[in-house]
Amino acid sequence: MPDLDPATLARLEAYAAERRGNRRGHTWTVIELLPLLDPTVPVRTIAADLGVPRAAVTYELVRLRRAGFPVPERPTGGTRSARTIAIEADLRAGLIDAEAARRHGVSAVRVREVRLRAGIPALSRRWTEDERAVLIACQARPTPEVAALLGRSVRAIEGERYRLIGQGRIRAKIVRPRKRID
Repeated sequence: MPDLDPATLARLEAYAAERRGNRRGHTWTVIELLPLLDPTVPVRTIAADLGVPRAAVTYELVRLRRAGFPVPERPTGGTRSARTIAIEADLRAGLIDAEAARRHGVSAVRVREVRLRAGIPALSRRWTEDERAVLIACQARPTPEVAALLGRSVRAIEGERYRLIGQGRIRAKIVRPRKRID
């Protein structure tokens, strides 16, 4: 059982005492809630000991987290696929999410999920003044052309152009006069 400070234990007792609707109608006691705070006890074991479905234990873990209790993350125990391992290797090698997604035929959201689970920090390339100078000099050229020139994505070019327009360093391609309310 985890060692809890008296304040957390008192909060846990108050949490167990309050009525809350849950899916199985199982009323959780403090003794039953304590293993949920212990990272060494698997969810399946807790479910088997209490005679409730695994989903009921998972549901209560979510509720405890939302209530602000220190619920530890548990390893899933599943094996990672060869594709997931390859995606992690590419991310560690310096590939950005979009490139890894294209290379492995998955969505960028899936690559982001793999990166977060593996604890790999996201790559962010800061804009240099030289790159901004090229962007300013090529402001009349199409965005995809400038993106290829700088080795950046179209979205990154558009975002930096918007920032430069906001700073007044370049002009917008289409300037619409503002309507005045008199």
